[in-house]
Amino acid sequence: MFAVIHCPEFYIQCERLFRPDLRSQAFVIASNDGQGGLRIIASSAEAQTLALTPGLQGAELTDMLNSLANVKEIKICSPNYELYGDISERFIKSLALLAPNVTPCDINEASLDLRGLKLDTLDPRHPGAISSVHCFGKKIRCTLSQWTGISAFVGVAPTKTLAKLASHAAQKFDHYDGVADLSSRHQQHRIFDQIPVSEIYGVSVKAARKLSAINIHTALELSTAPKAQIRRASSVVIERIAIELSGLRCRESNTNITKQNVVSNKQEHIEAQTFVSIKQALVEQVTQASQQLNRLDNTCTTVSVSLTTAPLSQRAAQIQNGLTLDLSKPSDSAATIQKLATQLLESLWHKNAEYYSIELNLDGLNPKGRPQFSLFSDSINPSLELNRPGPLETIRFETYLSHASDRPWQDKRSLLSPSFTTKWADIPRVS
Repeated sequence: MFAVIHCPEFYIQCERLFRPDLRSQAFVIASNDGQGGLRIIASSAEAQTLALTPGLQGAELTDMLNSLANVKEIKICSPNYELYGDISERFIKSLALLAPNVTPCDINEASLDLRGLKLDTLDPRHPGAISSVHCFGKKIRCTLSQWTGISAFVGVAPTKTLAKLASHAAQKFDHYDGVADLSSRHQQHRIFDQIPVSEIYGVSVKAARKLSAINIHTALELSTAPKAQIRRASSVVIERIAIELSGLRCRESNTNITKQNVVSNKQEHIEAQTFVSIKQALVEQVTQASQQLNRLDNTCTTVSVSLTTAPLSQRAAQIQNGLTLDLSKPSDSAATIQKLATQLLESLWHKNAEYYSIELNLDGLNPKGRPQFSLFSDSINPSLELNRPGPLETIRFETYLSHASDRPWQDKRSLLSPSFTTKWADIPRVS
């Protein structure tokens, strides 16, 4: 049995936690669109009724805000990712106290493995009864609301795909009261014919069109259709979704295998092309990379830094320089990585170059306590298993440099809310 907990309008909820003035207020969270304008990344339900939907940007957004200015007040906030990340971490930690196996799926979503917990499913012969599964879901909602202030919807089902669909149903249909228990076929068939395939997580618009061509329009039709036919018409991914919708679990991935690649790209702005300012951007990258290593419980053995000049620079042709050095021993220490990365930056730096981006790569990753020896190393322990996976992961951070902001590596966020939970100076005070 699995449960999926989804927090809708997560950014909106985080902003409203400490700002009562935004409750029941139409407001949007907007960032730069890369051309000096705004782009909506989240909007409240009140703003969406005014057609201010996420993704709206540029001149179209500006014209719409101007037209709505005389009708209704619209508040705009800059994205406060520090606040959202901290609330998300508290959300995951709260769930970890309620269930043994918690897997973060997104900043606003997590799945729980309920296998091993003693929960009685709903008896289809007594549709009016309340199961312990439903009570457990209500407990999750109440606990999250009390501990974090975030409202969530809970879906419980025998497979992860069904649990994801159940959380969607809990949000879509009011009669579930925030918790949808699809542990029985009776409950599943009750809503399957009300959910189109386009609303199923993992089914793209293109896949939905292909399924529609073979007369599969709802979740019920997808779960009962011949699986071979589904695979021929769409893909093996949709076939697996159909299998899980029918109540059968597909083969689960091995969670012990290290990820092949962890990439974090961020496009940001820089004011002065000085060594100090670009070094600050590199320090920010090292800090985030070290945090990523700690979350993965890994160490790295190789540090690479590369600098790229502006592609349209009038001074010189585009140049990309990069250097790589090995650590003396595997480490996840930010101080150790920063020292080596700074040495690489000093070797690459040219005073008159117009730099466009700086990139940090950490390679040779291994779980802590499992060092990666060379083939001819004298320190190899013969008792170690030779078939254990080697350093397959790379952590990469790239920052794009331009001439825009007061803080070198950060986006312009003039309408930023205080970091209520991560900065002492921003903690609310009661007078």
